[in-house]
Amino acid sequence: MSPSSADEQMGSEETNGLEQMPGVTITAGANENKLENTNNSPDRNTQIKGITDKTSPISPMSNQENENGALESPGGRGSPITPNSPTPRHPIDATIQKMVPDMGYPTVGEYTFKWHIKSWRELSSKSEKEYGPKFTCAGYQWRLLCFPRGNSVDSLSLYLDFADKETMEEGWGVCAQFLLFVANPHDDSSVHAQYSSHRFDSTESDWGFTKFLPLAKLHQADPANGIPRPLIEDDQTVLMAYVRVIKDETGILWHSFKDYDSKKVTGYVGLKNQGATCYMNSLLQSLYLTNFFRKSVFQIPTENDEPSQSVALALQRVFYQLMTSDTPVGTLELTKSFGWDTIDAFMQHDVQEFNRVLQDNLEGKMKGTPAENAIAKLFVGKMKSYIKCVDVDYESSRTENYYDIQLNVKGCKTLEESFKEYCAEETMEGENKYMAEGFGLQDARKGVKFLDFPPVLHLQLKRFEYDIKKGTLVKINDRHEFPTEVDLSEFIEDGEEKKDMVYKLHGVLVHSGDLSGGHYCAFIKPEPEGKWLKFDDDRVIPVRETEATEDNFGGESGPNAMVPIRYPTPGMRGPATYKRFTNAYMLVYIRASALNEILAPVLPEDVPEHLPQRLEEERRREEERDREMRESHLYLKVHVTSDALMREHHAFDLAEFETKDNSSSYDSTPMFSRNNTPKPPPPTKSGCRTFRLRKAMTIREFREKMCEDLDIKDCNLWVMSARQNRTTRPDTLISAEDDNLKLSDVREKHLAHNRSDLKLYVEDTSMAVRLDGERPTDSKEAKDSLFLVFLKHYDPAKMEITIIGHTYVKKTETAPDIVPFILHQMEWSANTPLRLFEEIRPTMIEEIKHKMTFENAEIVNGDIIAFQRDLSPEELESMPNPTRAVPDYYDWLLYKVSVTFKPRPNSRDFKAIQNKENQSPAGVNGDGEFVIELSKRMQYDAVAEKVAAELKVDPLKIRFSMEGTGPRMIKRKTEVSLLEMLNAGYIQSSPAVLYYETLEVPITELDYKKFLTVNFLGPTLKDERTVEVFANKTGTVSEIQEALVQKLKHEASGDKPNGQPLIGSRGASQIRVWAVTSHKIDKEFSADYPIANIQDYSTLYAEEIPPEEDEMEKGDFVVGCIHFSKALINAHSAPFRFVIKHGERFEQTKRRLQTRLGLPDKEFAKIKFTVVPHVPLSSKMRYLNDDDVLSDSIEEKNELLALDHPDRTIRSRSGGMEKAIKIFN
Repeated sequence: MSPSSADEQMGSEETNGLEQMPGVTITAGANENKLENTNNSPDRNTQIKGITDKTSPISPMSNQENENGALESPGGRGSPITPNSPTPRHPIDATIQKMVPDMGYPTVGEYTFKWHIKSWRELSSKSEKEYGPKFTCAGYQWRLLCFPRGNSVDSLSLYLDFADKETMEEGWGVCAQFLLFVANPHDDSSVHAQYSSHRFDSTESDWGFTKFLPLAKLHQADPANGIPRPLIEDDQTVLMAYVRVIKDETGILWHSFKDYDSKKVTGYVGLKNQGATCYMNSLLQSLYLTNFFRKSVFQIPTENDEPSQSVALALQRVFYQLMTSDTPVGTLELTKSFGWDTIDAFMQHDVQEFNRVLQDNLEGKMKGTPAENAIAKLFVGKMKSYIKCVDVDYESSRTENYYDIQLNVKGCKTLEESFKEYCAEETMEGENKYMAEGFGLQDARKGVKFLDFPPVLHLQLKRFEYDIKKGTLVKINDRHEFPTEVDLSEFIEDGEEKKDMVYKLHGVLVHSGDLSGGHYCAFIKPEPEGKWLKFDDDRVIPVRETEATEDNFGGESGPNAMVPIRYPTPGMRGPATYKRFTNAYMLVYIRASALNEILAPVLPEDVPEHLPQRLEEERRREEERDREMRESHLYLKVHVTSDALMREHHAFDLAEFETKDNSSSYDSTPMFSRNNTPKPPPPTKSGCRTFRLRKAMTIREFREKMCEDLDIKDCNLWVMSARQNRTTRPDTLISAEDDNLKLSDVREKHLAHNRSDLKLYVEDTSMAVRLDGERPTDSKEAKDSLFLVFLKHYDPAKMEITIIGHTYVKKTETAPDIVPFILHQMEWSANTPLRLFEEIRPTMIEEIKHKMTFENAEIVNGDIIAFQRDLSPEELESMPNPTRAVPDYYDWLLYKVSVTFKPRPNSRDFKAIQNKENQSPAGVNGDGEFVIELSKRMQYDAVAEKVAAELKVDPLKIRFSMEGTGPRMIKRKTEVSLLEMLNAGYIQSSPAVLYYETLEVPITELDYKKFLTVNFLGPTLKDERTVEVFANKTGTVSEIQEALVQKLKHEASGDKPNGQPLIGSRGASQIRVWAVTSHKIDKEFSADYPIANIQDYSTLYAEEIPPEEDEMEKGDFVVGCIHFSKALINAHSAPFRFVIKHGERFEQTKRRLQTRLGLPDKEFAKIKFTVVPHVPLSSKMRYLNDDDVLSDSIEEKNELLALDHPDRTIRSRSGGMEKAIKIFN
């Protein structure tokens, strides 16, 4: 039975006049422990059915019974009974010894209490629950809480209650292990016990077992389970409790973490996890608490930077918020500054790689600032690789810098062993003798020596290695011990530096889980003499030193290894071992002599002044937004339009109130502040302005402010309402009698849905005129006998429609009556012919019949009359525009769509733009994107013509693809419309997007061609160029060779990389084409190999055969070369072939390799070289030295030359595709 609070089953009301049960709130932490222990397996809740080693009964125990029936243990603060204690003389002691585990915590006090119940029948009938007598343990008052008829269950419910809760201070907590017993009053061998441990606090002040034992079993013997006599006999029984109060060294032992405050408890706050950024959070906390590093980051000038585009500023903001915030800090701004998107936040990366990329970025930002060289000063050490001959005085060595040290875990039990293995000398003898210059082949010793360790030493424990048998990376969970203080002097070459090599452990970065997934956290000791803290994303908790160290050694462990510390497994079932999947993968040590300097407090004056200022301003704006949200019920949105605003609207209706980007036109601040001072007017958008106004504002106040805002003397206000045809028009004139109404009252009075936004038309009264030029006599006339009509002019030459104003027409007037008014407004001659149309809805634009009155034509307030000049046949013929009349124009508007055209990813257009090889035509931006307004009714070829005109290419050489899970080709069909092209994808894009690519051959010929993408390697591997080839499906590889020559000769006539042409003049026969699988050369194709046999998924490479291969001498041969990072499973980049010259020292070979790779000295120096078989049989690799002779140590057909260096392309680590870490800003 899993333990729980008594209130889980029964509320905290009084029953039968008994003492009120303490109010307990069940929290998530408590709920985790309510699962039924159906198999009676011993865990945090452990039960014993009986005692097999019978001794004397309870009554003659050495402990004494007091006047309350309580059994008192002598020495309430004595040593706890543990599994290793001497064999107990009494069965109760035996039960305690078997069931209560030693959890390694100091004991404050322990006590055994007995409650002898003389009449169980009386107790059961008297009350639903009963508290036992109080007893003292470790200075606190305790008591048993019993539900004799069960706490809403058919079982005895028994709990331990902390009786001192009323006198405890706020935030109190007492941790205890305890056993609860029911025993036969005459035979102590008949006993049932259950074990638990709990943190007693204000939210959970009692804890125990709702289903301690079924009621029916209390009166029955159960010999099969070691209970020879009933637990209740002669109407008597004994309830007992053994309590062991343990010292809570951290203050959070068994904490439920409900309402836990990291800042209050530890002084530090955590970082929010964006999805899978726990690896980043653990490293950031480590860097943040390396105070010297934090100060250096603060020294980077960022006053004029934007956080989303500046890594330095975003990191400064995170660090400053970690210093000042009381709640967990977000990192979204930081990852945005990296140039990452949401996918990156849900992808775990290698911490070492992330650390290096981040520090490389910051190092560049620190140049020329006070922080220059700070990273090198903190993290950079020096080592020497050497080969020393045994019998002659000759040594070859190379010195290089390092930022961290990668140490083996497999085969090394301790950190010291890992260092010894790292520095162990390898003997070169026999067939592996060393070729020493001037001495020939010699026995030699090869190894590594450290010349200097940096002040802050990052040690990467190699927990992930390549398993040859499994053919994949695996996690190494072996036990690997590391000390809190280590002297590294034995691993450093003799010198002055050797004297100061004592390091103290500062941080332990931990991984829980396996290769396919897991969680990262960090244990850090922020102050030299401080306590250890665990930084687990948004929570920071204090921990014991053993939790930071021993608990993260990994390896086999005892029975508590896989069980949370709150739920220990007692040892009664015998020893069991489990593999720990939580272990350290990165250690941070700080030189003892530099500890105070590196961890010196970061003071307010170390923080750039602009940081707190900017953050305070952002905080103030956030508070303002929060305040507005809280007061949103006091405000409503009012959309306002006027004649002046309408003139900005050149589409259907009077204004676009409900736009897709309506939020951008919505001004979130009130029009007037609390003291009624005007605020700047919000921007205009779609013919209207949107205000957030107090509901209590009166119409008079609103009218006055609108006159002031629009600079008019007086105005009428019209309520605009939505019609069934989905238009919004002025409907009701607000009379002067309503001036005292509130805005909310107006909305309720005039709108059917009082939750709708209020839309008002503000009419300048000076423009309110009838057709005769006179103003309406009063608002009553305007309301009763006149219609408010708006006039729009359509200009077919400009394809533009514009509202010119409004007028009042009498119900009895006809269309000819309005013509003179229009001609006067337009300043046209009196004999200009006009066509008049009524706007009803976009698909219903009806021409107005001249003889009908406006009333018979069903004209009402707010209707729109659009007019245009009646064009002569000659004018219509000369006008190329298809929208010659108002209905045509609205039809165009209805089907108009702005389509963004983008180059298809990985197409030649896309790559040419990436390489900045072409100049964009006018109208096309630098990314190759452009926007064209088209009709959704346009067909495929018409769209192609429009795009071709932008790109200045042949329309038949353009192919389109749609947007979806990835751009997919749209098959050319002459009857396909643009609407169908846009809706063909699974994902509908908004705004509309199509991808394009220009072809070398007309799209009509594609059915007979095979499209191939070939990666061509130039004179250096840096000159790699992607070439698209269209070859006949029935042809051979020779066609590909010919096509490559033609394309690359043409391209080489322009930009020539490194001053060399991409291809020479030796012809197609000198082009080598091969297929690549897993970054290794899979198959080289002959010229007559059929193109149809090349698999569609093949990655093709080609190169011009280097002249070196034609000039090979006797003993020279060609080998394959591959790239990898750390482990062979992490292969990457383009494989290539390379000439090995007979007898050439590797020092000279490297020079030729550098030329072939096209890398500068700094990048090339980072590459390590080794020889590996085509099929690796071992993960152990020997890296080459300058004095090695490669022709003697590599087999031409069976081995490869492998280059070990970081991968900057896409790689796969755990089965899925994982991006290499990049920081773009």
